[in-house]
Amino acid sequence: MLRITNKVSLVVLSLFLVLTAFGGYAVASAPQNAPPGSSLSQRIAQRKKERQVRLDQDNTERIQGQCTNAQSKLRTLNDSYTTSADKRDSVYRGIDAKLWIIIGSLKLINKDTFKLEQQRSAYLKKVKAFENQSDQFQQAISDMEAMNCKADPEGFQALLETARLYNAQIRSSFTSIKSYLVDHISPTVNQYADELKIKTSTE
Repeated sequence: MLRITNKVSLVVLSLFLVLTAFGGYAVASAPQNAPPGSSLSQRIAQRKKERQVRLDQDNTERIQGQCTNAQSKLRTLNDSYTTSADKRDSVYRGIDAKLWIIIGSLKLINKDTFKLEQQRSAYLKKVKAFENQSDQFQQAISDMEAMNCKADPEGFQALLETARLYNAQIRSSFTSIKSYLVDHISPTVNQYADELKIKTSTE
């Protein structure tokens, strides 16, 4: 049931290596979603407020000297990430479609599907969380590309830290989804399959 490419993980790792080139650590508190329809300046202001970035002169000059080159790398990597993330999301949605078909088929033969339906709901929550984290991560990277990083190094650093936090959430979500499919949904589906085999053989 689970066929998910590692390409997204490799692209995220590449992005992470670019992001970590600037050093430092993100504030631990989770970022809030950027409001729909917000402008670039509004999002930068939000991230600066959340991350509370304060740069000394050395770090300010370091970012100003490196950020333009980083923006060109991020642009290429973000394009690859968008394509790969869309493919992964398609896989997740394909799995959900198969679950829906399985549930419908079981209902037709009067099987109790409550457990599988509950698991499907939990799975969808995880997928939606992944989709949101991906959207917010891509927005932060896009904002890093689009802003005038030399004029606002603190804004660039705030977006950088925001992207790191969403990157960590994405990797955690991927692991969580994979584990849930393997440890919960697959055994439940297999149990139904075994029950149907037993019934068929007795008939």
